[in-house]
Amino acid sequence: MRKLIVGLIAVGLCAMAAPAQAQTADPLGLIASGAVIPYVLSPGINIVNSLTGTITNNVLAAGSLGVLEVSSPVGSNAPPEESVFGARSFHMFFYDQTCTRQGPSVGLPLTTNDSELINLNNVGNLPNAGLIAAAGVDNSGGVANVLQPLSNPIHARVYWINVVDGVLSRILEPISIHNPEALSLNATWNPLRTAATFLAPLEGSGVHTTLYLVCPTRQIIPGAFPEVAEDGSCPFGNGRCFPPLRPIPVPGTNATPIFLRVFDDEERFLRNIDIFCRCWGAHPLAGIDPIFANADPIVGAPRGTYTEMEGEAACDNGTSPCSFTGYRSIQWGGGAVGNDLFGRLSNGSIPFIRGLPPININFPSIVIGGNILR
Repeated sequence: MRKLIVGLIAVGLCAMAAPAQAQTADPLGLIASGAVIPYVLSPGINIVNSLTGTITNNVLAAGSLGVLEVSSPVGSNAPPEESVFGARSFHMFFYDQTCTRQGPSVGLPLTTNDSELINLNNVGNLPNAGLIAAAGVDNSGGVANVLQPLSNPIHARVYWINVVDGVLSRILEPISIHNPEALSLNATWNPLRTAATFLAPLEGSGVHTTLYLVCPTRQIIPGAFPEVAEDGSCPFGNGRCFPPLRPIPVPGTNATPIFLRVFDDEERFLRNIDIFCRCWGAHPLAGIDPIFANADPIVGAPRGTYTEMEGEAACDNGTSPCSFTGYRSIQWGGGAVGNDLFGRLSNGSIPFIRGLPPININFPSIVIGGNILR
């Protein structure tokens, strides 16, 4: 019996998102080759119409600041000298909430054990909210609008600070393209998964839940991160391509289709909902379906809901489920914002969330060969 988060709110406890069992590296571990990181600047992040996938004119979190924290603990990712063959410096491309490339590219001189805090609001000409594609470039400076693997691993994250809404502060985590801790297992790992779950109290009476979904398209991955081909070749030369990212993102400018199963706190199935994630955006539950605000004891969920999310089979030529990750925010109380429970969605692969271990894995998480199916 799920006695929901309303009770937790009453005693002021915080809910934390849990990683899936099938992972092979820490989501905040070292980033071996590159990363995609969400961010929000002023005037805020646009709400996505979850039922159509279109970006609306409605904005949340006005007055936001985005601060990038990045460090280079292992070795140098500083601008290369002409004589240093193969050296690469840390560099960033920026994409808006539709995964369209916007604004300048920006480099940072990260020497060994160096760290930087960069106020992204001061960069200029950036989308108000979007995704950062971060990796390396050589002396070509990102020719052909593609990045190259970093010379050395980094740590990175973004602080989302809102000076209007009660100095609200949140942490946005990177989607790591590759993690060095997974190399010995012949596996890849990244926070993009094919399923997730979340709890939500009954909408209304000052309590509101918002999903912030991240689902980069192939315009970013592999668009900015050219992948090694199946035969092991790289169109940009050896050492200049990234490992293939799995699960596969949606192609082009498509929105990522996601399937929702909603239950009440007594495990009673309520309904299915089909929504769309548009790259990076806010999805208030009140705009997804009335069930989240329905207090009727027969057809609603007066004590809140439990929801399972799955990427629909629209990727890899329509044969594989699509990938996504994201965050849940529950806000209530007085003041400009009051209290805010914010954290990553509890995530996993579709088979694991359904209780069916994937092929080639001995339950719960032993890798038999190759990449883990998410």
